[in-house]
Amino acid sequence: MTGFFDDEIRDLMDMVLRDMYMLDKEIEDNFGFTSSRIYTLLAFCRKEVMKMRELSDEMSLKTSTMTRMIDNLVKEGLVERINDPNDRRLVIVRLTIKGKVLANNIKEYKEKSLNSILDNIEKEGKEEMVSSLKILLDAFGKFRPKYMIFTLVFVLF
Repeated sequence: MTGFFDDEIRDLMDMVLRDMYMLDKEIEDNFGFTSSRIYTLLAFCRKEVMKMRELSDEMSLKTSTMTRMIDNLVKEGLVERINDPNDRRLVIVRLTIKGKVLANNIKEYKEKSLNSILDNIEKEGKEEMVSSLKILLDAFGKFRPKYMIFTLVFVLF
């Protein structure tokens, strides 16, 4: 059963997602990359070296899709593949120096943009936002397995 708050939350989430999408489009236009490629580069700002499977999981993409994206980033000299020293069957991916510079520039641009937005919110509002966003992310985490099962069942039948 949905109520007023559910409707309002959905409407507000739609507005936030639209605005975040617009910010992503601005970043795409400024750097000449798709959002998927930008978020892939930014993933390396959180963890410098990843196995392909880790990166696929981080990006919520199939390994084959991630491999194609990495292939293109390798061709552009932004990412390099190396063999895992502990298991030569595994491939490790990391940014090149050129990739690090680009990823840091994108991260800095995005942080400046978001800081400009967050500067308009009082400390108490930020505390509420942190709490609310944690609740939302937790709900997404609980939803995701159900969504994945539904998708699998849908594909199978």
